[in-house]
Amino acid sequence: MNEYMRLDANESIFFTRELESIRARSYDVKYDDLFKMLYLLPISTEGDPLATQITHRVYGRVGVAKMGGGDYATDFPSVDIYGKEETVKIYPVHVSYKYNKDEIARAAKLNKPLEAGRANAARKAIESKLNSVAISGDSVTGVKGLFNATGISTYTVPDGEGSVKKTNWETKTSDEILADLYGIANQIVSNTKGIEVPDTIALPLTSYQLIERKRLSDDSEKTVLTYFLENSKNIKRIEWFNELETAAPSSAVYDSTKAMYCWKNDADHLVFDLPMPFTQEELMVDGLEYVVPCRAKTAGVTIFYPLSVCRAYGI
Repeated sequence: MNEYMRLDANESIFFTRELESIRARSYDVKYDDLFKMLYLLPISTEGDPLATQITHRVYGRVGVAKMGGGDYATDFPSVDIYGKEETVKIYPVHVSYKYNKDEIARAAKLNKPLEAGRANAARKAIESKLNSVAISGDSVTGVKGLFNATGISTYTVPDGEGSVKKTNWETKTSDEILADLYGIANQIVSNTKGIEVPDTIALPLTSYQLIERKRLSDDSEKTVLTYFLENSKNIKRIEWFNELETAAPSSAVYDSTKAMYCWKNDADHLVFDLPMPFTQEELMVDGLEYVVPCRAKTAGVTIFYPLSVCRAYGI
């Protein structure tokens, strides 16, 4: 084979067999919760891997039903949906792993398998980048992630009612923190007249740890986190992300750089577009090294119903 011309026949056969085995093993690895956003968000692979862009329709709903008017009423309120096309560009993510001629020759001579960790490291590198894009997009290409998406609503965090009167949770009581958790979720419901009902909240790690240990009162063993998840009719999951520690722009309106997000986490409302998942390409020869290029393609996060997502700054 032309690409193996610097290897002898036995080494070439050995290397071909090893690459097939390494590829198979690395493809068996699934996304795990080390990459929290990839693990959490619905992933769409519907886009054409050869396309340069994806076009979606982003929808809104208008109209409210009313009561009264009797059996002969004719003034029925109208409801409708409206939409606009949104086109997002697809961008590649690249990495590679390699073996040199001596490594291959030694392994073939001793009949020992080639070290497969490089293939797994390549996959992890691409997954790490995809996870970062899913969270906060990419500043070079302009691809959007969930936490820097445009067009979503904002919940204004109120000051605490004590003597400190600040927005950050470290200064608030358990009841005031609960009011913020219910507040961001209820704002989505209120803004959409009950059409959109969120099920997920994302917090900074330190805020998650705070409500994980903060008790409702001195007389209660329940924490704020436990109480909220047990009593909220809609929110089923609270996750933490380190990236939210500094996600709030500097402002005199609130008292920390921490942000909180709330949304409906299903594929009808938002997706992470991944038209080409992790892929290992054909072998390349570079001097005495044999290089395996790896790539994926993504268009970032698309939110079909922007009012189903809400953020809050300064918790």
